[in-house]
Amino acid sequence: MPRAARSDYVVLSDRNSENKLGLRPLTDDQGKLLYSWRLAPPLAPSLPAESVSYGQFRMDQELVWSVSDWSQGALKFYHNPRQPNFYAIADKAWASTPNEVSLGIEPIPVCFGIPNGGAELGATTNWTASGVTLTAVTTAPFAGLYHFQMASTSTNDYINHPLENVSRWVANAISVTAKVRGDEAGGQIRVQIVESGGTSQPTTSGTAVTLTTSYQSINAGVNLQGDTTGVQIRIQCSADGGSDRTVYVDEVQAHATNSSTEGQSANHLRMVVTTQGLHCVTATALYMFSETSDYWELRYSAGTAITGAEVFDNRIFLGLGESTAYYYSDVADSTTWTAHDGSGTQDNANFFIKTLNVSGNWVLAKTLNDDDVHLAVDPTASAGWGAAIEVGKDDHAIRNVFNIGGTIAVGKEDGFYRYQGFQGNRFTNLKEDAESSQDARNFSRGVMYNGWFFTIQSEVGLVRFQDDPSTARAAWQNLNPLLQSPGFSEFGGKVTALGTDGASLFLLVEDLSSASITKNSWLFGLTEFEDGSWAVHTLTSLTMSDAVDMAVFKPSGATNNFLFINGEVTTSEAFSYRLQLPDRTDIPRLATNPAVALSGTLITSFWDGGRPTVNKSFNKFTLQSEKLDGSKTVAVDYQIDNDTDWTAINSTNATFTGSPIGTIQFESGVVGKRIRFRFTLTSDDSEISPIIKGFGLHLSWRPDRLKNWTVVAAVEDGLHRMTGVPNALPARRMLSQLDNLRQSRSPLRFEDIDGTEWRASIFDMAETMVRVRENRAGVPQYQRGVQIELVEVIGLTGWGSWFWNEFHWQ
Repeated sequence: MPRAARSDYVVLSDRNSENKLGLRPLTDDQGKLLYSWRLAPPLAPSLPAESVSYGQFRMDQELVWSVSDWSQGALKFYHNPRQPNFYAIADKAWASTPNEVSLGIEPIPVCFGIPNGGAELGATTNWTASGVTLTAVTTAPFAGLYHFQMASTSTNDYINHPLENVSRWVANAISVTAKVRGDEAGGQIRVQIVESGGTSQPTTSGTAVTLTTSYQSINAGVNLQGDTTGVQIRIQCSADGGSDRTVYVDEVQAHATNSSTEGQSANHLRMVVTTQGLHCVTATALYMFSETSDYWELRYSAGTAITGAEVFDNRIFLGLGESTAYYYSDVADSTTWTAHDGSGTQDNANFFIKTLNVSGNWVLAKTLNDDDVHLAVDPTASAGWGAAIEVGKDDHAIRNVFNIGGTIAVGKEDGFYRYQGFQGNRFTNLKEDAESSQDARNFSRGVMYNGWFFTIQSEVGLVRFQDDPSTARAAWQNLNPLLQSPGFSEFGGKVTALGTDGASLFLLVEDLSSASITKNSWLFGLTEFEDGSWAVHTLTSLTMSDAVDMAVFKPSGATNNFLFINGEVTTSEAFSYRLQLPDRTDIPRLATNPAVALSGTLITSFWDGGRPTVNKSFNKFTLQSEKLDGSKTVAVDYQIDNDTDWTAINSTNATFTGSPIGTIQFESGVVGKRIRFRFTLTSDDSEISPIIKGFGLHLSWRPDRLKNWTVVAAVEDGLHRMTGVPNALPARRMLSQLDNLRQSRSPLRFEDIDGTEWRASIFDMAETMVRVRENRAGVPQYQRGVQIELVEVIGLTGWGSWFWNEFHWQ
């Protein structure tokens, strides 16, 4: 019977060997066996037609992948040649400028209660030291640019900061927190609160923690004595572990509380501005940004949860719940407060918001419970509040209130209610689908941007609405797809705060980790264009677990606006940042008063040439740049395939230090199917940024080569079956069996004349006549044959897994 091994037979069978056929290649009249194989042409890169047209692709041809614009936005895991101007992630790198990447904006922590609590003045201002050498340094701070270094620290050594405006703190609970780490493990650190001047002068010590090389929290809390006149905040080494220590301290904060800890506002209260300045609310206290000392200065401690905050007639009104009289400040003085003196529920308030009444006059509105809104022309009057206007029913909580176009909007768990003053003096639910997706986050944050109101719904919903005059209803749009980022673990789609400077919409988006002092959030900058398209850029990461509000504010005498972010670093510690926005331009490096980050990164999308299964050999990397020198640099790292760590493109030197063009060779043997790069831009000057103008990746194409076989097999009666039974196999049956194999959708088993088994498919077949000899009279003799063309199929593991064709990553 025919056998392939060491014979002139080849064998074809289907995947289950149910249809098995032996074929004898013919030999022509020259004695040549009509059986051959060759390598198929290499698979060419998938490139746009306008770039290059490949007829036959040469294996030794060098390719160059180049990019010189990233302004279309972030969140693209894979490079798409039809939309080439996207990237993956930027962190403190500014990519929204066409045809360049430069350093972006730096989030600077703004401490509560303690001037220079995070060393962001770049000095030890306001601090004294006992037994240690205290400096402000830049070596891996917890947040921002600086932290404190306590050198030569031994047992009982400490640094000390006096609490300012002590009279505002006394007779209230205070919570002090700090972040600490060591240059090595060992030794213990704690917070101390030292009171003086009163009838008793206690020292309260928090629980000491054992230092590690990672930051951790320490805290202490106490009810301050009513007659205390001085308070010192200390960070003390309670035990050095047998040797002097180098201790790093960052973000020392003091919060006025009604318990041992103090988180952000539970009602997601927005920051408010009076003629005095910018104010923010934590759970139980009101603070004002100190423009001279760059911290949140305590203005009022309520001693209970603050449920609402609004400015009206240059006074701040604070709601304190349904059973406590609300307070209001003097005009332009947030240190002097009066409790509202009325009867019944006239005194009580949850949320406050400015609005227009039916007469077109500005009034203050308050929510009293979960379904009543009242208006007052003079909210300081003892009986100034009007009758209740019902907002839904009291079975669903109010989560926030907003002023939209001069009317009240109330966000509740079951809907978004808009006041219809000229249509029956009532509230109408404009987002009725929230009734089937009730959530405590529903409509709890929001901001107006370019005529639309942007808010959140459920866990990851980002929606916006605009009044539709033609229907007297609201037109809603779902914008969550803008934030979808499959493939990234750095962030999800949960928006925790919204803000705007008029040009961009700012969103703070959580990462996917659990709340902790290492959890990050990401600041996004979104811009909408006239054609309805959006550019979504990641601006910076910052250490923050949650947030309630963002506000853009220009301090008096400043040339720049600042973006303030108010939230918490954990659920028990309020936290805040400010970011300097560029003046007279939207590009930080070109501002007249620039303050760019000193380091930033941009990660490109993965590139695979449109062929994710083809190997590439990476040869060299060319960078086009501006303003690079020995102290303004760009370092380049890469990841290939499924790498989780970054690798320098060259272990000897992967940093570009000169402009306009430089090239660095890869280490030898860098081969992979896909690649992405991380650019790290650094500068020693916050006014000068290195600039990336473009790059080129030089590589060689190394696809797997497939075999093609050509077999001209005899078609004749008398061939034996593969079972060995000596029954004749008629030509008609043989061709029918061969045709069935040709039509198989699964790859075939193909055993060549050497007995080697392959996986292959028949891609062409034709009947032919082959001259096999001459008779004695010299007349050519021909034999009937069938010419079969086969192509190798590369499988994964086992039968049934095949690459039928290449595809493009989306």
